[in-house]
Amino acid sequence: MGIKISPCRFVQKCPLFVPSTAPAEFVTLTSEPEVRAVKPLIQFIDSDYRELFKIPDGEKIRITYSPGDGREPVERACKFHGETHFHLEKNEILHICQFAEMMEKIGACYEPVNQVVNIQLVPFTSGVGEDKFYTHNREQGHTCAGSLHGNFSNNSDGNRFSASWRESDNGLYNGEIQSELQAVIYALRQNLFKDRDSMLAYCQSHPEAKLSDGKISGGEEYASYGFKLETESRQYFVNCFTQGRGSQFSVFAYAEKPTPILTWGWHPQEQASDRATSSTANDRPSVLDEIRESRSTPKRPAKSERDNKKKSQPEH
Repeated sequence: MGIKISPCRFVQKCPLFVPSTAPAEFVTLTSEPEVRAVKPLIQFIDSDYRELFKIPDGEKIRITYSPGDGREPVERACKFHGETHFHLEKNEILHICQFAEMMEKIGACYEPVNQVVNIQLVPFTSGVGEDKFYTHNREQGHTCAGSLHGNFSNNSDGNRFSASWRESDNGLYNGEIQSELQAVIYALRQNLFKDRDSMLAYCQSHPEAKLSDGKISGGEEYASYGFKLETESRQYFVNCFTQGRGSQFSVFAYAEKPTPILTWGWHPQEQASDRATSSTANDRPSVLDEIRESRSTPKRPAKSERDNKKKSQPEH
């Protein structure tokens, strides 16, 4: 058996679904200065080699000892030493499986120190133009820092989380987004991404979040469900794909202050000009604000249409 992580204990510190309209808060409990450079990720697993979470090089984990042990929880910084090893503060260089077995032997639990709180997953809403943010598309490339794609090893017991990151080529991905993304994924791992059955059950309990459905060749049914969540400065769009007993997921991470992408008559040259003349980054609307604005702004006629109207008007 692998190390037993108590979901209740950690969910209390990082509730996934709360009745709050406030954006999720990214809580950084380390005292180290903010580092924006992208760093190698350290993987933490259980003794059965199931991935539990990842943290960027230099961040901390919290170790909580079993009841009766007598020791208080401790926080330890971790340094990357290759894909399978890391240096634990006040300890030695450890293999990730060696560390998992050590923790299991003493009945201890471990979790990231950096977490998000007050997360609220919002089911997809049709008719507001948000469906395009759940897939790769032309507009998305200007504001999406990248996307995480994975599954639950559908050929096994369905509880082996596996995912890979695809960085966009727009230069938006940085260490701050990397750190928050790992915290968001850890929060999702407590419920929606706990395992394959949990994701299937959650999607089926939210039929209103369905993006599409149908049948593939052979008659097997599939469906795609969308959910979004917001932190204080970013948006994450989650696409859950189900096919029979199989499942896949994607998480699209949008940059800190996305540039407008849904205004009528949008052109890349105008976007670049807007960025150059904007007084501060905070002047630019978020993706969701831009959606609302685009739906309430009448479409401006194309230049050729305006010229034709001028020609048709009688001269005075």
